[in-house]
Amino acid sequence: MSIGETPPAPGPVEMLLLLTPPNSGSTSMADFMAQSPRVGGLQRRYEGQWLVDHLHEKDRWNDQKPCDYEMIGKVWREAADATMQKHPEVIYIIEKSPPNMVRYREVLALFDRTRVVINNRDPYASVSSLGYRYHGFDELDRAQRLERVESLAERWIGSARILKRIAEREGYPMIRYEEFCEAPEAIFHKFGLSETRSAGADRNYLVNVKDYPSQPIRNMNEEQISRLSTEELERIGKTLSTDADVVRFFGYEIRPG
Repeated sequence: MSIGETPPAPGPVEMLLLLTPPNSGSTSMADFMAQSPRVGGLQRRYEGQWLVDHLHEKDRWNDQKPCDYEMIGKVWREAADATMQKHPEVIYIIEKSPPNMVRYREVLALFDRTRVVINNRDPYASVSSLGYRYHGFDELDRAQRLERVESLAERWIGSARILKRIAEREGYPMIRYEEFCEAPEAIFHKFGLSETRSAGADRNYLVNVKDYPSQPIRNMNEEQISRLSTEELERIGKTLSTDADVVRFFGYEIRPG
């Protein structure tokens, strides 16, 4: 079935879990999928963490953090039910809260039917995106920026290590931000949805990301990376060199410098 055709009779909701670092294109992926009347989210950002207070606290990345999964499941299932009542065609819920990666097995247990895809993005672009979006790069001096890019590169390595372990353990399919920008319909295929289910997906669909105006899908990597100095690129590369294997695992390269 293509987008716009009459959906089948409603059945149990199926969770599409996208395991992803922040600022790695996951909102574009989710919003692109949600142009299908059969795909919805638990909330407008497709991140169920914002429906449960203790899931978006500062320690949300701590894999030992005590979580009330019975309550989480109740809240999330109620949100899924509300989405399906408002949009009866919906049979898939896309969920992409980044901290899910540290407790993915517990999250998967919340729903009877699930599919998982792992996502990542170029580390240099990720550092720049996070730095300018959340860490006030424009307001920092040279030394502060160098310290911050190193910290953010270490954070990329940390997330990439987690995702690599999950991929090797579970064999989940993987997608990269760059691959998605080149062929957005790939996100449907990675989730194992048939080609006919993405047949009506509009390649030029305007996605809604954060507080930016609606915009077509395009690879922002080089634009983001161009905002970093040569010294900052070298510092990121030096940091990435501490675990070059995980960089290569996701198909990226450490830039010379």
